[in-house]
Amino acid sequence: MTDTTLTNTVMTDTTLTNTTMTDTILTNTVMTDTTLTNTIMTDTTLTNTIMTDTTLTNTVMTDTTLTNTVMTDTTLTNTVMTDTTLTNTTMTDTILTNTVMTDTTLTNTAMTDTTLTNTTMTDTILTNTTMTDTTLTNTTMTDTTLTNTVMTNVSAS
Repeated sequence: MTDTTLTNTVMTDTTLTNTTMTDTILTNTVMTDTTLTNTIMTDTTLTNTIMTDTTLTNTVMTDTTLTNTVMTDTTLTNTVMTDTTLTNTTMTDTILTNTVMTDTTLTNTAMTDTTLTNTTMTDTILTNTTMTDTTLTNTTMTDTTLTNTVMTNVSAS
């Protein structure tokens, strides 16, 4: 997908493999039972996105903006986020494994029952972030800024 605009899109039981999104705008998108494998997102904007039971594997996000995003029962594996901005994001029952975040900004983010394993955060800014019942395993934060962050029942090992 290059220079593609999708508005009011519903994806259900959808599988995308070896997908490249460049200069793509997705607005009011609902993804349910969606599997994205080997996906590259560059200069991609997702606004008012709902992801439920969504699996993203081997995903690379560069210069990607996610606004008003709700992730429920979402699994991200082998994900690389660079220059990525997440605003007003809610993550519930979300699993992030082998995730690398560089120059990533999370604003007004709520994480509940979220598991981060083998996660590396570099030059990452978290503002107004709430982590509840969150598990961080083998997580490295370097040059990371946390502002107005609330952690409840958070375990780090």
